Amino acid sequence: MINFRLMSPDDWQSVSQVDTQAFNSYYQKTGRDLLTQNRTRACILAGLALNPPGCFVAEEDHALVGYIFARIWGKVGWVGVFGVDPNCHGQGVGQKLLMMSVHSLEQSGCTTIGLETMPDSPYNVGFYTRLGFNPVYPTLYLSKPSSPIPSTLPFGLLSKLGEREANPWITSISRAVNPNLDYALEAHNAQEYGWGDTLLFGWPQPWGFSIVRTAATRGDEAPPVCEVSCTVLAPQARSRLAEVLPLLQNYAFEKQASQVSLPVYAADSAALQAVVANGFRVNRVMLRMICRGEYPRLEGIDMSRWIM
Repeated sequence: MINFRLMSPDDWQSVSQVDTQAFNSYYQKTGRDLLTQNRTRACILAGLALNPPGCFVAEEDHALVGYIFARIWGKVGWVGVFGVDPNCHGQGVGQKLLMMSVHSLEQSGCTTIGLETMPDSPYNVGFYTRLGFNPVYPTLYLSKPSSPIPSTLPFGLLSKLGEREANPWITSISRAVNPNLDYALEAHNAQEYGWGDTLLFGWPQPWGFSIVRTAATRGDEAPPVCEVSCTVLAPQARSRLAEVLPLLQNYAFEKQASQVSLPVYAADSAALQAVVANGFRVNRVMLRMICRGEYPRLEGIDMSRWIM
């Protein structure tokens, strides 16, 4: 019999192992290189801390066989990362975990709920569609080599400014772009668990920010790529995206990363074209799917990743 319960910090190692098993099962079928390292303890615990009521595990005979995480950004919630032991496929484990997380996000007041999945997996896309998730636009992940060329754009780092000073700006800029959006908790999580930092552009009167991952999600070594979790620019600063991109390249160089990677929601074609014109190249595509509410077209810029 399979039992379901809330995830606890003590589950981190089992969750990490099942995560690798689940993804390698998919990678093996698609001919991709298999993962050789599990997610780190810090990665698992940081993901759990963002929304403990939305993270669940499945157990069979006291062995963990499935897990799911869920994040909340204001009233925007999304599900993932999510995996089931390949030996337990076809038993309804994934469906139960997914519905539990979605229900938790609804109970938390989220008006938009979704996820991102691999568009080249007919099983995944079909599975989520059957459970009420509708495909919308893809999210493109683009990268470019880091650069030592200094940027002239003034900015502040949350790690140096402190949350009391920086977080009100993160909240106000988020809500200026989407009244239901707030990245302050994500920025706090990056600081508390040491996986990244937040750059506030135009400090001391910021008009945008990026939360950047600088710690590896798998293994203990510094990552070769700085991953931008989100970049948000207020409506009046939309045209300044081209100023932000070189700053992110320089920041990645200072963190000894060889590249910087960032997400662009393809519904914002102008932002996508600006990033491509700056020399970024697409290296991954994810399909965004939404089961509750919608993601509105925005006057400002919100380039975010809905994957952990």
